[in-house]
Amino acid sequence: MLKNYLTVALRHLWRHKLYSIVNVIGLSLGLAVLVFSQLFANYEESHDQFWSNADRIYAVYTNIEPGAGFGLKTMNSTWSAMGPLIPAGAPGVEVYARSAGQSYLARYGERKFEQAIRFVDTDFLDIFALDFVAGDARTALADPSSLIISESTAQKYFGDGNAMGEIITFNVKYDLRVTAIIRDLPTNSHFRGSVIVDLPFEMIASYEAYTRIADQSMEGGWNSLNGSDALYLLLVPGATAENISMQLTDIFERNAPEDIRDMVSGIQARPIADLNLFLWQATGIPAIASLRILGLLILTLASLNYTNLATAQIMGRTREVGLRRTMGATRAQLFSQFLVESIALTAISLFVAIALVNMAIPFINSATNKIISFDYLTNIGTFGWLMLVALLVGGLAGGYPAYLISRSKTISILNGQIHRGKGGSRIRSAMLVVQFTISIFMMIAVSPGKMKVK
Repeated sequence: MLKNYLTVALRHLWRHKLYSIVNVIGLSLGLAVLVFSQLFANYEESHDQFWSNADRIYAVYTNIEPGAGFGLKTMNSTWSAMGPLIPAGAPGVEVYARSAGQSYLARYGERKFEQAIRFVDTDFLDIFALDFVAGDARTALADPSSLIISESTAQKYFGDGNAMGEIITFNVKYDLRVTAIIRDLPTNSHFRGSVIVDLPFEMIASYEAYTRIADQSMEGGWNSLNGSDALYLLLVPGATAENISMQLTDIFERNAPEDIRDMVSGIQARPIADLNLFLWQATGIPAIASLRILGLLILTLASLNYTNLATAQIMGRTREVGLRRTMGATRAQLFSQFLVESIALTAISLFVAIALVNMAIPFINSATNKIISFDYLTNIGTFGWLMLVALLVGGLAGGYPAYLISRSKTISILNGQIHRGKGGSRIRSAMLVVQFTISIFMMIAVSPGKMKVK
C-alpha cells in the first residue's frame, strides 16, 4: 500500500511541475537555513571542549557598573594583580595562569617581521594540555628566555630545518630561544583569535619575559584593564563557579584601589567555552539561541506557505478524489495518500537543502576561518535528526490539506466542492496571521541599529 501511495505521489508531483518546483524551492530554502543555523550554533558552542578537564577550566570576567562609561557591561579579562592573590583567597582554585598578548618587532637573522606573542604564567601548561611535537611541557617555560612556537610558525620561519634552539630577538634587544614546538590548535578554540583582539596563537613565552620586554612590573598592576589580558583557572573537583566568583569578588574588594572598585560590580568565573561566545553575550541578547530560533521561524514560514498552496491546489483535484471515493477509498486511505505526497515533497526538498548547505559551507569557512562541517552520512545522530525534521515538516505542513480533502463528503467532491466550514476559515486566517507576525518579527530583529552593545 505504501509503495502505491508513493508511486501516485511522485506521479502527481511530476505532472504538476510548477506547483512542485515552487514548493521544493520554498521548503528547501527553509530547511537549508534551519540546518545551517543549527550547524553554526553548534560550532560556536563547541569551542574549547577538546581540552582535557574542560569542565574545570574557567576564565575570569569583570562585571562593569552601568554608570562606569565602559560601553560594555562585562569584560572577558581582569587585572593582572588578581592572579597572585588567588592562592590565598580562593581555595577552590587548583592553579591559575595569566595570559597577556602583544605584537612586537621580531628579528631572526636578517629577517624582520611583526609578530604576535602570548605571555603566560608557567602553570598555563598545567591548565591547557598542549600537544608538544618537540620539547617538554615540564621545562618548556622554565627559563624566562624560553619560547614555544606552533608547528605552522616553525614551518613559516624555519622551513624544514630544526627550529629547536633558534634565537628570535624582540624589540631589538630581547632574545628568546625556541625550547618547544606544539601542534596548531583547532580553529574552534578562542586562542585562535580573540573576539576583542586578533592575537594568533603562534608564540608563547613566560610572563617574566613580558615584564622585561614591556619594561614594567606586571605584579600588583591595577593600572589598566586590557581586552587581550586573561586569567584562567583550573578548579578543584567539586568546586562551583558561584563560590569561586564570590571568593574572587572578595579578593578584588579587599585589594583593588577605591577608584577601581567604584566602577566594578563584581568578578566572575565562567566556563572556558563562554570566551568564544563573549561577543554574542555582550550584545545583551541570547544571540546563539536566537540564531536557532531564527532558523526554525524561517522553516515555519516555508511550511505555512506550502500548506496554503497545498490547500488551494486540492480544489483542482476534486475529480481525482471523487473517483477514489466512488471506488471505495476510505477517509483514512485518502488522508494517508495526501500525507505521503507531502512527506515525499519534503524529502525531495531536504535533499536539495543538503546540497545547498554542502555548497555553502566551504565558502563560509573560507570567509570566516571556521571549520564548520556537515557530517550527515556517517553521523547517525545528524542523519536521524534530518529524517525526523523531514517527517515533522511533511506531516505538519501536509496534515491540514490532507484532513480537509479526506473529510469531505463524496457527493460534494463530485460536485467540485470541498467543505471547509467556519473552522477551516479560522485556521487559514490563523496561518496568515502567523506568517505576517513571523515576517514582521524577523524584519525588526535584523534591522540595522536595533542591536546595541551595552
